[in-house]
Amino acid sequence: MQDFMTDLGSYGPLVISAAKAVKEAFDAGGISIPYPHQVNVEKAG
Repeated sequence: MQDFMTDLGSYGPLVISAAKAVKEAFDAGGISIPYPHQVNVEKAG
């Protein structure tokens, strides 16, 4: 396994770039990940 290192200033753009690449690959493969569209929060008390 290869380790990848980056300086702190490059971390944010690197993570965003990786997320976009994964999203594009999933879209190309017809893969979708559902998520809840409505979240109910009840106040205690």
